Amino acid sequence: MSAHQKIYRIFNVISRLRSPIGCSKERMAADFDVNVRTIERYFELLRDIGFNIEKKGPRFFINKLANENLKYENFIIFSLEEASLVKECLLNHSGQSVFKNSLLQKLYALTEIDEITDEFYLLNISKNISEIRNAIKEKKQIILKNYTSVNSESEKDRCVEPIRLIQYCRYLLAFEPESNSVKQFKIERIQRVENTGKNWTNEKNHQTLETDIFGMNGEKSYQIQLKLSLRAYSLLTEEFPGSERYIKRSKKNIYFTPTVNSFKGIGRFTLGLIDEIEVIESDEFKNYLSEKLKKVL
Repeated sequence: MSAHQKIYRIFNVISRLRSPIGCSKERMAADFDVNVRTIERYFELLRDIGFNIEKKGPRFFINKLANENLKYENFIIFSLEEASLVKECLLNHSGQSVFKNSLLQKLYALTEIDEITDEFYLLNISKNISEIRNAIKEKKQIILKNYTSVNSESEKDRCVEPIRLIQYCRYLLAFEPESNSVKQFKIERIQRVENTGKNWTNEKNHQTLETDIFGMNGEKSYQIQLKLSLRAYSLLTEEFPGSERYIKRSKKNIYFTPTVNSFKGIGRFTLGLIDEIEVIESDEFKNYLSEKLKKVL
């Protein structure tokens, strides 16, 4: 499940909890087809960002938000679809009324899910980065709660000693005692950061890994040259801010000539824009892409 899908699910949880009668964890787990522990993690996240979740019997509900000016009893309980329809009717109504403005404020709060989702998502990432920076400064071990690993296709807690943030705070470089190695962790895959209060015990092993602009590390480096369409260039520089220094332009063409530590990062980018990119160099990278394409054709 993508980060955006997870956040949208959390908003569904908020909607259930904001109901006057609330909802049980078991009911939500069954409706979302997850286990109860997953629902409990959602509750923990909501409490971390200011929601006051209360319990009466087996049911949980949000009595009010941390912001004293925003209480659930001040909202009309509509589904998102109903709220959106009523909002459109009011916007198209030419008359002026105190109640019209009041209703619109409430309906906007219910229906503008994209903007609110982005705010919560960015707030959580910012909080995690702040916790990591404090741990680096204090030389403390931290736990990356429910870290999603693409390589192992697993989600679990990872105890690490954070070394530094890299790639414009998109990645964390940290020593993992369990594997006895320095690894790279993507910030957006960390659900929450927990400071253990324990001091580093492996500082002598904190060697720094050199990463390329795609966040990849490795013992070998490869010189690549790609010819980009304007769209591919725009997407590249937006997604990877450091890539601009590897761009070379002629009157008609845009070339991207990075040195990378692995084909994985640049390979994902190239395959995602296969009609917008021409591979000039290297033959080794061309073979890598050919093998990947064979697996999906």
